[in-house]
Amino acid sequence: MDGIIIKGSSDVDESMITGEPLSVMKEIGDQVIGSTVNNHGNLTIEVQKLPSETLLAKIISLVQDAQNQKTGLQKTVDKLSAAFIPLVIGIAITAFLLWFTV
Repeated sequence: MDGIIIKGSSDVDESMITGEPLSVMKEIGDQVIGSTVNNHGNLTIEVQKLPSETLLAKIISLVQDAQNQKTGLQKTVDKLSAAFIPLVIGIAITAFLLWFTV
């Protein structure tokens, strides 16, 4: 859960979110992000966001949206392939029939 530290201090590994390999020292009043790892010490955290509102949930939502959307080029290629494939099959059948009759 995302929240604020109200008691304690610790080194927190935020590499899952930030990509930074080094731990960050967090103390009272600092923000912590869900899915980070508390390396040393005890922390008491006041949760400020629902699970669906956390930074990790937003990142997951953005990635899913990006995967589900097609670009303009992809839409154009889909339309062309819908016409191109029957055309190629038609040409192949016509060529076969011509060669068969000859």
